[in-house]
Amino acid sequence: MKFSIACFLAISATLTYVAFANNDSAPMSTEAKHWRHFSQPDEGRIKVEAVGNFRFPGTYYILEGTGLKYFYGICGGSGEQGDFGGGPPRMFSIIRIVDGEKKHIKIDASRLKLASVPDFELLEGDRVIANEIIF
Repeated sequence: MKFSIACFLAISATLTYVAFANNDSAPMSTEAKHWRHFSQPDEGRIKVEAVGNFRFPGTYYILEGTGLKYFYGICGGSGEQGDFGGGPPRMFSIIRIVDGEKKHIKIDASRLKLASVPDFELLEGDRVIANEIIF
């Protein structure tokens, strides 16, 4: 429940920022503004890919130092895949290239909800996979 509230607050803050940051006069949906903000490469941003059970999977350009908890919110939380129409993932898998070798990092999503657990910082080129909950 607390994780859902945190995701909701992160998404709301992000969408509010994007809504006020857009200076174009043409009307855009909130989702389009949100995507536009994170789809543009810029200085100080890293490229990270969201795959799997995300509401908005795709490639994002996020600020350096962004953690997995916040990235999950940027991607809209869980999608419609998995049991019961898409609950939060039980596990995140991160594919990261380190010294030319592919590393697979598994992160228990239930532990990330705890305030005492530090966020997992994402790096340039990370591929984040939100695993679906399967019986």
